[in-house]
Amino acid sequence: MAKLYVIINALFWGLVWIPLHWFSQQSVHPVVLTFLAYFILVLLFFLLKKKYFLNFFLSKEILFLGLAYGATNLLFNWAITVGEVLRIVFLFYLMPVWSSVIAFFLIKEKVNYFSAFRLFLAISGTFLILVYENINGESWAIDFFSGIGLADYLAILGGICFALGNVLLRRSANLDSLTKTFSIFFGTFVVSAIFLFFNFIVSSPELSFITKFLQDWSLNDYPLENFFLVFITFTFTLGLANFFLQLGASKLPVNVTSTLLLVEVFVAMISTSLIDKSFLSLNEYIGGALILLSAILSFLKK
Repeated sequence: MAKLYVIINALFWGLVWIPLHWFSQQSVHPVVLTFLAYFILVLLFFLLKKKYFLNFFLSKEILFLGLAYGATNLLFNWAITVGEVLRIVFLFYLMPVWSSVIAFFLIKEKVNYFSAFRLFLAISGTFLILVYENINGESWAIDFFSGIGLADYLAILGGICFALGNVLLRRSANLDSLTKTFSIFFGTFVVSAIFLFFNFIVSSPELSFITKFLQDWSLNDYPLENFFLVFITFTFTLGLANFFLQLGASKLPVNVTSTLLLVEVFVAMISTSLIDKSFLSLNEYIGGALILLSAILSFLKK
């Protein structure tokens, strides 16, 4: 059942770009959406079990687990909204590589020549996605980072945080499911709240999320009550996906979890081709294939 739980979570995240893009069209920034959705989920916990709040701050294990997944959720939601869906998913799934590195330091999982080969495949794939098209004769060094945008950085950083979260989740097998679920919910709420707080301090016009939402709402014809119905449905589905992830991942080796989550990639590929008609360049597809191959090999290493 543990593997099924992880696959169910992957199915959701492979399709999450659809509601995220829809909310973006309604002038709701993904950071605001993440904050509001996890606020609702945290509020439900507060009404049912207040003790979890105190445990979050008293336990380093719960705190770091929540912040790792919180950063993951925020960064992925943001990246998938502002970037090319398949490109973002490919870059995000460098995660098995980060998992191997982090697992080596935190839970002493072995790294061998085979792991180094997988790392080489992943780096090669990343090169093809981010750098290949920007090589311009002798001036390649100048253009090296010119093709890397905000969404790419968000996806890569999100993958690193996700890898850390998976390792910490595996390490916290002693915690019960509700504690880990609350940790993910509250951690995401805290990370998004901190980001919004700094946003208001900086007062960047490009990041004035709530102000923009309030100003642009009147321009949308979508009924308010229907909007909230979609939002509540999205929020509870989001909560279930996170619950299934911690339920399954805490019982599986890190490399197995990372590989099962690749279902998300194939779901994203199918859904974007059918709905969004989204296509990448040949080198991006080849790069993505190398990253996927690296992740699949992590499943075979044992």
